[in-house]
Amino acid sequence: MSEVGEPSGCQMEWEILREIARGRLERFDLIVDRYKGKLLRFIAQRVGDSHLAEDLAQEVFLRIFRSSSGRGAFAGESSVGTWIFTIARNLVADTLRSRARKSLVLESELPKEDALRIDPPDPGSVEAPIRKLLREEEGLRIRHALRRLPEPQAEVLALKAFGDLTLSEISQVTGCPLPTVKSRLRYALERIRQALSGLRTEETHE
Repeated sequence: MSEVGEPSGCQMEWEILREIARGRLERFDLIVDRYKGKLLRFIAQRVGDSHLAEDLAQEVFLRIFRSSSGRGAFAGESSVGTWIFTIARNLVADTLRSRARKSLVLESELPKEDALRIDPPDPGSVEAPIRKLLREEEGLRIRHALRRLPEPQAEVLALKAFGDLTLSEISQVTGCPLPTVKSRLRYALERIRQALSGLRTEETHE
């Protein structure tokens, strides 16, 4: 049996949002507690910046709060999680488009040889001992592979691995048919496996 006051499924979550609409604003903490971790992981993976991810997650929850405290905000036609990640996905897409436009401007202003070196900073730490270095090298390879994924594949993989959504929920969030979602996830995972396989092959021949 679930504890009193804790959400226990889709219907309970929608009821919490309806309570917020009726003025019980403190109930919003339950939604934040339930989704903040996975939302942060998803956004951080997509934008590659933990500080920016914090800001974007706050904006997501702000938009949810504004909607949930307004009149006639909810029809309950989808799960709360699907609704939240749809908002996050749209916000991430806007952020990535804005970043791409800024990058084009910056690269056009730099000498060609400098522009070629533009790359997102590596969030990993390179420290002793040797085992940590090896783990970091594998992590770097994975992050590099993730950055090179086609955008649709990267999005589906992030929603699954970091947002912890089901394939059906990902289909709803992205608006893509379920077979397409499955195909994109399969290709993304294969690319990651190839990246790791290449790293292990290099280690074997050293």
